[in-house]
Amino acid sequence: EAWAAGLAVVASDCPGLAETVADAGLLSRTGDPGELTEALGCLLADPTHRQALADAGRRRLTAWASPATWANATRDAYRLAQERARNRVLGR
Repeated sequence: EAWAAGLAVVASDCPGLAETVADAGLLSRTGDPGELTEALGCLLADPTHRQALADAGRRRLTAWASPATWANATRDAYRLAQERARNRVLGR
């Protein structure tokens, strides 16, 4: 949502978020309020960096959330599920 609004992202480094944010935002250790505060302060103090992260996030979101990307991912998920079911039936 932040990327869609053109904002920079600060997230916890927990699995899933870390991979999603990657280099398009700042990560802080989960459960470390000091590190979270530091990351937020970094963005507040450096508008150029903040905007660069917001722009990177927007590009990441645009590429990731396009209808074609979702359609391909859905198709691939169904194909994988079908293959796994087939393998179970065949005892592979």
